[in-house]
Amino acid sequence: YTPCLAPIVAFANPSSIGSVVENQSYTVQAVISNLKNGQLSVMHNNVQVYNYNLDPNSGNLSFTVYLSSGENTFTINASNDCGSVVSTSYIRYERCLSPTIYSNNLSASGITVSNQSFNFSAIVNYASSDQIILTQNNQQLTNFSYNTMTGQLDKTVFLNPGINTIIVKATNACGTTTQTYTVNYTRDCVNPIVNINSIAN
Repeated sequence: YTPCLAPIVAFANPSSIGSVVENQSYTVQAVISNLKNGQLSVMHNNVQVYNYNLDPNSGNLSFTVYLSSGENTFTINASNDCGSVVSTSYIRYERCLSPTIYSNNLSASGITVSNQSFNFSAIVNYASSDQIILTQNNQQLTNFSYNTMTGQLDKTVFLNPGINTIIVKATNACGTTTQTYTVNYTRDCVNPIVNINSIAN
């Protein structure tokens, strides 16, 4: 006597609900038991998957998909003469983003100013303060203000006469972004002043 057994589906990857990945290409793995000559349906976000691999001896099933942003749902429906089972697993895809940098008061082409004190301002996203390096003329600047929630970076710099190069470099697990800005500081031109203390006879 051979008992009639309904299929069993066990996801191996993703193995837990709520997993988060940053790579868009993802391989789903599951083990199908007691399928024998039964029927199998595989879905990704309610779209039928046909290119899966199934080892009939071990029951190992695998297929590779490109994840959609946000939550992805995988459903396996297995059935035979003894019953059917539907198993579902989830994974969340959050695209890995390199830092972004743009200045609030400077363009890449630079500006010319006549005040030695310059308030540099920029928005740096997808980074923390310890992942940001700010330099002026190859000298690292410290004690800048950075708001992690808004990405706002502020620093008052004292310019040297002529071209000043300000570089913002931000690095996270997904990459490095560098932006370079120039500020040309020209001192105010002051007309000569002549004082006559006495007039010779």
